[in-house]
Amino acid sequence: MTDILGLIAVTCAGVFLLGYCNKPPSLTKSAVKTASVLLLAVISWRAAGPLALTAALAFGALGDLSLSRAGARAFLWGLVSFAVTHLLYAWLMVSVGQGGMWLASMGVFGFGALMAWILWHKTAELRWPVMGYIVIIVVMGIAALGTMQPVIIIAALAFIASDTLIAVEKFLLAPQSRALKVTPFAVWVLYWTAQALFLYGFLAV
Repeated sequence: MTDILGLIAVTCAGVFLLGYCNKPPSLTKSAVKTASVLLLAVISWRAAGPLALTAALAFGALGDLSLSRAGARAFLWGLVSFAVTHLLYAWLMVSVGQGGMWLASMGVFGFGALMAWILWHKTAELRWPVMGYIVIIVVMGIAALGTMQPVIIIAALAFIASDTLIAVEKFLLAPQSRALKVTPFAVWVLYWTAQALFLYGFLAV
């Protein structure tokens, strides 16, 4: 059953990438996007994975549902959902952490500080939620480095890269930018790969 669920999740992710990634909001788009990660949460639950892992994936699916809809309120709900996802992942990482990689951790901190500086004057009424989110993803990134687990570290860096591209899309690129024809695909590949790697990495620990 787990193999079947995994295949369906991969199929949903592929369908979203090829058919809906750069399309306007629709119920079908929301359903396909949400299912691709919600099924990962079901796999975690069926495999008796850590409760925090199942919850992190479930909140990720909720965030996907929110970000698949239009409007600032939907974006804010997505931000909150993914903030919870990152905090749950950070908690899991700390529970299996071994310490170390402090130089790389300073790099993650510096990247977060740079993003905060760039976005400070670009985020308007979303400034403080975005700043809080940056703090959370930095904490998650540093916690990932502390696990010394390559799969978890790669997953965390892919998630951070995905979040960074979303911020660039929403706050830095002009609506007519040609980059917007490419960034949704990069965001999805990085994000879904990160979630799948987190599932694999934490089930294997």
